[in-house]
Amino acid sequence: MKLIGKLLLALALCFAVIILVRTFMFSPEQTEVNLSPGIPLDSEVLADHLAGAVRIATVSYENTDSIHYNNFVRFRQFLQQTYPLVFEQLSVETINKHSLLFTWKGSNPDLPPMVLLAHQDVVPTGKNGWTHPPFDGVVDDTFIWGRGTLDNKSCLIATIEAVSHLLQSGYQPAQTIYLAMGHDEEIGGQEGAVKIAEVFQERGIRPGLVLDEGMAVISNVMPGLDRPVALIGIAEKGYVTVHLTASSDGGHSSMPPENSAIGNLSGALVALMDHPPAAGLNGVAKMMFDSVGPNMSLLYRMIFANTWLFEPLLVKQLEKQPSTNALIRSTVALTTIKGGTKENVLPTTASASVNFRIKPGETVESVIDYVNETLCCTGVEIANVNHEFASDPSKISPVDGDAYQNLQRAIAKTFPDAVIAPGLVIGGTDSRHFEAASDHIYRFAPLNLDSDDLKRIHGVNERISKDDFANMVRFYVELMGE
Repeated sequence: MKLIGKLLLALALCFAVIILVRTFMFSPEQTEVNLSPGIPLDSEVLADHLAGAVRIATVSYENTDSIHYNNFVRFRQFLQQTYPLVFEQLSVETINKHSLLFTWKGSNPDLPPMVLLAHQDVVPTGKNGWTHPPFDGVVDDTFIWGRGTLDNKSCLIATIEAVSHLLQSGYQPAQTIYLAMGHDEEIGGQEGAVKIAEVFQERGIRPGLVLDEGMAVISNVMPGLDRPVALIGIAEKGYVTVHLTASSDGGHSSMPPENSAIGNLSGALVALMDHPPAAGLNGVAKMMFDSVGPNMSLLYRMIFANTWLFEPLLVKQLEKQPSTNALIRSTVALTTIKGGTKENVLPTTASASVNFRIKPGETVESVIDYVNETLCCTGVEIANVNHEFASDPSKISPVDGDAYQNLQRAIAKTFPDAVIAPGLVIGGTDSRHFEAASDHIYRFAPLNLDSDDLKRIHGVNERISKDDFANMVRFYVELMGE
């Protein structure tokens, strides 16, 4: 017994040494930059320009008959009046009536071009809870208020402001730069970004960098980290909606059978929620924590340095929060349900829609297989799959090339306190339509956000501070002026 005890003690000491060595070797990587003096910008003028863009209600609706396309015409006119130098010196094309493509010719045609994406459209606002009307573009001492100040007119106006600033200084880029501004991102981008991407393919344009929205500089959302983290989306999740149907004989509610359409459907939905696709700390999520972990407090640093030992514990903890659960698995969301017409009548059918956001490494087809396997013997079947908007996860863009490193440098110059890390976009962006054109697609908006700000995106009281918006412009100046 003494020998066994000594062996167990030696084994425990060995584990402890391995854990400690790995922890102290788990050191942060630094992005070396020369911090240049702040780029002089007039934040009041910038705020007025963004507010003017907000006042034009370029709203996208699922029912496209409800879209006021004249507002997109007005928006182009606003841009032309506000930035005459940009329209004079850059080539400007209208794609499919309302999307815009700006071309800033570079001095070296051998260099791969840069594409900066942003979208003109915004989501509907609802009517209640706004401190200021969402399309009034109110500017107070600190903030610019209104729909689009975060998603995504801030990026659009910041990029064109940066181009205008660089033109005024006499700058010409070495590489050609495209500003691509779709008009229907909020409803899938089929008439905007898709058509722009087709133009790129027709012209044989192979960008060395495609940058879109998707992630940002986030503060106070990661435990154990007292610095903001700038997440660069190197991939985004896939998307599919599956429609389920359950059938029964129906009848009078006074004689309910053991199985009913609503009962069977409810059981099937519970089965999907109780047995979601498997989670794992791998792929992009692992890359993110490998970058962020070394900057965390000692306990978290030790855990992330030793995922070989602590992964089951980590996964269990990450599953508890919707935002982190979405990073480690394909998610299941019950979005619509229908069944029954009268309180004393058993319906013959009941239906539901289930939306999946698909983790890289899985596919639309693998999700459908999972649904069929989970629903086996429930009496519920897949009625149809919405393939129109379905998409597999994007490819994972590299983190070791010039494009990513240039992006890191621009972020480090404008957000010097931030930890920079790759991340996974759990929603969808226009960038996915450019996969045939480039292998270097990244998703980062230079927005400074905390947990409260995140609720404002697609929510009420959307706003951005004047200082933060000016810093967005500085980011794009740094990126294009490299």
